[in-house]
Amino acid sequence: MAHLIRTSSSIFKIGNNIFGVKDQFTNTFSQSISGFSNPIAIGKDVGNNRIFVCNDGGSSISVINLSTLTITSTITGIPSPQCIAIDEVNNRFAVGSYGASYVVIYNLTTFAVITTLTGYSNPQAVGWDIANNHFFIAEYTSGTIKVFNATTFEHITTISGTNAVRQMAVDTANNRLFLTNAGTSTVLIVNLSSLAIIGSLSGSGVGISVDVVINRLLVANGSSVRSYNLTSLGLVETISGFGNANGLYSDGINNRFFIGDYNTNRVVICNKIGS
Repeated sequence: MAHLIRTSSSIFKIGNNIFGVKDQFTNTFSQSISGFSNPIAIGKDVGNNRIFVCNDGGSSISVINLSTLTITSTITGIPSPQCIAIDEVNNRFAVGSYGASYVVIYNLTTFAVITTLTGYSNPQAVGWDIANNHFFIAEYTSGTIKVFNATTFEHITTISGTNAVRQMAVDTANNRLFLTNAGTSTVLIVNLSSLAIIGSLSGSGVGISVDVVINRLLVANGSSVRSYNLTSLGLVETISGFGNANGLYSDGINNRFFIGDYNTNRVVICNKIGS
């Protein structure tokens, strides 16, 4: 028989799963998946109903089935993977190795290596803009965003004005790129056509996720997640109670979001994003 243990205010543990109600947010529940090593970034593969989790401490990528919430595959051999971006249209995904300073492009079906892009200074964030055929690499050390042709991977230009970008999220519907800019404790907003910085949101962040289904922008920062209206960019709510929230994926279709909790080596699932 499973034991029910109260672990903190309105948080309960049954077996290896964590459940609870955040006191300040009605009907906000959480559950967790274990088996990770410093989960730092999450990529979404909507078409195949799965997410990919970068294990910074394990030099691997864990693949999670979103129906069973179990790890189904593990991709190994990439030192300190700290960022991931999935291109479902072209059946590929990119992973940045912070420790080895390169980016690997994988086949989304077979997980075979398509190509390796070398010579980048601590890639901390990557992203695809398929509409404009662009691929982005954020170099943490240099503080810049390099823009490439997404077919040939030829360098096109560099976005300046950034400082220690942690992660990025492409908002194709509104032609924007969001960057968690650690150097200035802001979220920068870039126009995807002009590649110019057009605004910012105050507050530091690490993980970031755009969800057009519920019209939200979510930003993870350590112990909390901030939720913004994607149209007005006004702050809607702040959800707290995490250990060290890093990677983030918002699953608006199922009204939940996933957090890579770096210090506790688990992925936490919050089953209500808010009204």
